[in-house]
Amino acid sequence: MGASGISIWQLLIVLLIVVLVFGTKRLKSLGGDLGGAIKSFRKGMTEAEKAETELSSIGEEISTSTEEEISTSTEEEISTSTEEEISTSTEEEISTSAEEKISTSAEEKISTSTEEEISTSAEEKISTSAEEEPSSNDEDNQHH
Repeated sequence: MGASGISIWQLLIVLLIVVLVFGTKRLKSLGGDLGGAIKSFRKGMTEAEKAETELSSIGEEISTSTEEEISTSTEEEISTSTEEEISTSTEEEISTSAEEKISTSAEEKISTSTEEEISTSAEEKISTSAEEEPSSNDEDNQHH
């Protein structure tokens, strides 16, 4: 008895009936067609596996290059924005520092020149009044 409960004699009888019905030429061509179909199927499966492998490697290359491009463009954007921020803050600091120095310098000059003017003016008034006093004292002495 066979594996599925059919004996070898039963299989031989079925095979004999098939040969009588279809003939040996027709069975040969059916066998060849069936063999060709199986061969084509295996070839297609092999090609599909190769294509899948190629697509997978292309996908990895694209993923890697995209990550590199994103990383590079992000680094460039960060670098550019950082340079702009540094440049802007440095310009603001320089401007503020220059304004403070100019303001301080101007205040010092104004203060110094005002002190000099006051001192000069006071000296002139003192010397003028000193010159006028003796002459007025002379007049007072002449009247007495």
